[in-house]
Amino acid sequence: MKKFLFLLCMFGVGFGLYGQTEVGYDKEEGIAELEELHKFVWANLKEIEGYRIQLLAASGVNSRNSVEQAHQEFRASFPDIPSYVSYAEPYFRLRVGNFETKLEAHKTLMLLRPQYAGAFVIKDKIEYK
Repeated sequence: MKKFLFLLCMFGVGFGLYGQTEVGYDKEEGIAELEELHKFVWANLKEIEGYRIQLLAASGVNSRNSVEQAHQEFRASFPDIPSYVSYAEPYFRLRVGNFETKLEAHKTLMLLRPQYAGAFVIKDKIEYK
């Protein structure tokens, strides 16, 4: 008897849910414009806060040449990892990767550590995918 009542209830609930139609809602004034602005901003966003791995920072007479040479060597060894040379007085820097989380950056850092013992993860503006 209990099984029969259980099946009857489940059968009734199933038909009750099946009979529902789509739900509509009214948007508050200005929401459509806000959604369009949101889509526009994210479509045109080029950089976000993220992490990179700094391999080298050098200053001095031949610092630019040494960083550029290290950059070429890195690209030859790791063509799949994006790399960037930047200058912030007085240092030329070689940074690699576009990581959204620190954990992603640390995984790649462990891969690079044998060749770049002094490498470390640093917060930076990264390219938005």
